[in-house]
Amino acid sequence: MGQARWRLLSPEEQQRLWSKERWQTSLSQTGAALARLLEEASRLLAGFRGWLAERRQARSGTGKRWVRPEPETTPAAGGTDQPPAAVTEVSSFVELDALIEASEATSGSEAPAEDATAEPTAAAEPADADGESAPEDDGNRAG
Repeated sequence: MGQARWRLLSPEEQQRLWSKERWQTSLSQTGAALARLLEEASRLLAGFRGWLAERRQARSGTGKRWVRPEPETTPAAGGTDQPPAAVTEVSSFVELDALIEASEATSGSEAPAEDATAEPTAAAEPADADGESAPEDDGNRAG
């Protein structure tokens, strides 16, 4: 492809492409562009170094910005050294509701009485052996 294009040039155009003046002009333009590129790169690098120096100065000290306070080992204000409450695992919402009601009854903070005629918002779902609710059967099984 390049040779076909070269053959299409006139002898004067071919001579001009090989002339010393053309190559000098092209090389001087390339050098000027390269010098400009290096100048811009050095300005960019100087700006980055200044930014980096500012960041390093801001970190003076121990390097920690915040230290979490140690938990107090002294007894609570009540002065009682009671062990933490035992963890109770439940396998259904029914057991959870029973525990909540028992807790409210012992603490003396009774929940307001609900309207006896109100419908429950969700019926209790039967739990499988793992304690998870069984999926509802809508009768539309693909078979």
